[in-house]
Amino acid sequence: AYLTFESDDYDAEFGAWTGGNTDKRWSTKVVGGASVVGDAVPFILTTSTNASGGASVSARSVNDGMDNGVADSIPLSSAVGVTNGSKTYGLYVSATSADFTATVEFDGAAAATALSTTAQPIANSAAHSLASQTVSVQLVASINATTVAGAYSDILVLVATGTY
Repeated sequence: AYLTFESDDYDAEFGAWTGGNTDKRWSTKVVGGASVVGDAVPFILTTSTNASGGASVSARSVNDGMDNGVADSIPLSSAVGVTNGSKTYGLYVSATSADFTATVEFDGAAAATALSTTAQPIANSAAHSLASQTVSVQLVASINATTVAGAYSDILVLVATGTY
């Protein structure tokens, strides 16, 4: 029996907002300490397994939102999604194959997966083994006019589980 699960990156950022700017932003990858410029540069998660029941991937937030460690936080998105000025952040997932499906496709308009501190499913396969199937994960955030200035962070835990 085997299950492999890999991410092509482990760090993302949203950049700096200026005063009064409440636009929605997609995260960018951080490679070698530098941000990869361009919108919608997702993390690629690759899963392989010989499990006859397939595999699933879940995600959870460690901090229950992005926290600046002082006096403010940017809460996780509800099922409504992230919109300009909403002061929320969320996670979107897109599948590249019919064999491994995402729970919420990211197209900029759909609602984000409602993350919490308990694991939420973000992708799964049908009842069969997988050979290097991928899903793309993208983070999106928005602030409002009263968001306190500072650096915000969260840790997401991603877990792949095979069904044998």
